[in-house]
Amino acid sequence: MKNAKLSQRRLFVLDIDENLASIQLDEDEPHNLSKSAERSLSQSALGIIDKPELTPGLLWKKATAFRRLEWKTFFEEIITINERYKKQSNDDIPLISIIFLTNATYDGEKFINNVFKHFFGEKVTSQLVPDLSGFYNRQNQLQEIKYLDKSDYLEYLFPHLQNKFALINRSQIALIDDSQINIYGAKEYGFSAIYHPSNPNQRPSFFTFTQHGSAVFEEMHRILKEADDFVAEQECTVIHQ
Repeated sequence: MKNAKLSQRRLFVLDIDENLASIQLDEDEPHNLSKSAERSLSQSALGIIDKPELTPGLLWKKATAFRRLEWKTFFEEIITINERYKKQSNDDIPLISIIFLTNATYDGEKFINNVFKHFFGEKVTSQLVPDLSGFYNRQNQLQEIKYLDKSDYLEYLFPHLQNKFALINRSQIALIDDSQINIYGAKEYGFSAIYHPSNPNQRPSFFTFTQHGSAVFEEMHRILKEADDFVAEQECTVIHQ
């Protein structure tokens, strides 16, 4: 079963701004969260970083975690499922993985070490982000496809991602993003996608965070439940052999 291609594998592709965090370059720059989404910004020191260095030599004003506890719970559940899967399969590739895809200029190493690790801790970071190979930013898109379009870029990356994460098809890759255009484009290619309605500039007026914000994590946890059920079935099979 080592490195097996499995239909139960999942790869979450995470947008950063208005999805994981609100990051401001200067004090006068407004964030793009709706009023209702704004209430989910972290108020604790664990979720606020003043003057983070996100690009070499440039200090940003502030990075604030968005829905930090919900994300932390989600990441910890991934780790638990992967640990159980690894124990019963000896597969070198995790059952569930994450990568980052942003249109911003953030440097991968600086974002992961200066922001992500602060928000979610050493264990989550070391387990889910073991290296920088899963961080794609504005420069990657412009260098490799010459323009910014997350759905087109995912399609460009698909052969690489399919091989690296032992995936069977595009539907195993789920983009989580606050831009409805990105969500629509990803689905057109056959990828899965979950719309995070936190940014009023990127959504229809009727699709509010108050009404639909909870559905984001409900859908992601549903995906985790499918993976967890698969691991449980494999454990039962091993026990009865």
